[in-house]
Amino acid sequence: MQETIKLKKFLNEDKWAMEHYKELQEKYPDEWVVVKNNKVVKHGSDVEQSSDDYTIFVSSGADIF
Repeated sequence: MQETIKLKKFLNEDKWAMEHYKELQEKYPDEWVVVKNNKVVKHGSDVEQSSDDYTIFVSSGADIF
C-alpha cells in the first residue's frame, strides 16, 4: 500500500513538473529542482535530497543543438 501511495505522489509531482517545465527553465536554468506538493522547495547546482523527494534537472536548453 505504501508503495502505491509513493508511486501516485511521484506521478503527480512528475506531471506538475512537466506542465511547468518552461517556467522552471526560466527560473532555474541548469539547476536541480526538488518538487513537493506541487511546489519547488529546493533548487541549486548541488541539492540534497531524500528518496521521497521528486527531483529533476532543469536544462536551460543551451546544450541542445
